[in-house]
Amino acid sequence: MNTLLTGFSSFLDIVDNPTERLVRHFERHGAPGHSLTTCVLPVSYGRAPALLTEAIDRGDAQGRSFDLVWMLGVASASATWRVERFGRNVNAAVPDADDFRPPPCIDPTGPWMIDVTVPVDRLVAVLSQAGLPAAPSDSAGAYLCNHALYSALMHCRQSDRTVLTGFLHVPADPDTFRAGSAAGPYFTFAQHVRAVEITLAALAAQGNL
Repeated sequence: MNTLLTGFSSFLDIVDNPTERLVRHFERHGAPGHSLTTCVLPVSYGRAPALLTEAIDRGDAQGRSFDLVWMLGVASASATWRVERFGRNVNAAVPDADDFRPPPCIDPTGPWMIDVTVPVDRLVAVLSQAGLPAAPSDSAGAYLCNHALYSALMHCRQSDRTVLTGFLHVPADPDTFRAGSAAGPYFTFAQHVRAVEITLAALAAQGNL
């Protein structure tokens, strides 16, 4: 499976984003069943969507199109790994890393929501079976995670790409926050790696059906 794996850089109180570390980990070690291309997105409304859609259009190093776009983001107060069901056409009035406040919707002419194309319930099940608390999620928030997910789904729809596209929100780990700025709950980075390994394995199996 030809796969684009994305995460986000640090922002606000997230001084060491676990999703950036996850992308770097899999960049070094790979994942069985996947030919991986990786991308770390800035927490920027102006920069992240363009980088993401350019990466999707460019494909892998040989120019081959992706079969899967699997996106990671941190949900800093979550007690579960959350598999998102859809991206919503909405922005929060919260400044990004560039101190930019976005308009209230992502695309004034776009649909209110777009369903992901990965098997959400199956991914939740395999994470839970592995002892990792997981849940389907009906909201990816209204910050850059949701913005990037909606942008990817909309771009794939508009460019008529048949590609599995989805988003996994991971909880915080002990290195996520500036010391004393947040109370958790916390999970280990090894658990994060395991969660991504499990979902990638399930998605590779899905792609081979």
